[in-house]
Amino acid sequence: MLHLFETLSKKESRKAREFVLLGLKKRPWKSLTEDEQDNLTSVWLLYDNVGLLEENGFLEKKIIEKMWGDSIKSCYCKSKETLDDFRKNERVPNLRDVLTEDEARNYIPHFENLAKKLGATCGDKKTV
Repeated sequence: MLHLFETLSKKESRKAREFVLLGLKKRPWKSLTEDEQDNLTSVWLLYDNVGLLEENGFLEKKIIEKMWGDSIKSCYCKSKETLDDFRKNERVPNLRDVLTEDEARNYIPHFENLAKKLGATCGDKKTV
């Protein structure tokens, strides 16, 4: 778990979150550059791991909320449309080869579940 905390604090992780929060424009997954895709998937997977730890009782929600709550909610809302697009098998060439159709539709579920648990209501002006 300490490794996760260190990873979230690394310069590369901070830059990836900065891209999602400040640089990501609403566009289909396929139109993103490789660097943009790398930044986005880095954030999704890191926060997916945080969500998995929370779901399994290894990390308390109140700790997550204090440390990364706003970032998780904001990153989720900023990237939700692209994540939904990413999950469509035809837009991601190798996704169908490694995941079932159901798994592809629910790819990176812990990040989404955690964001919602923390109160992300994308589009609601009161939150995020």
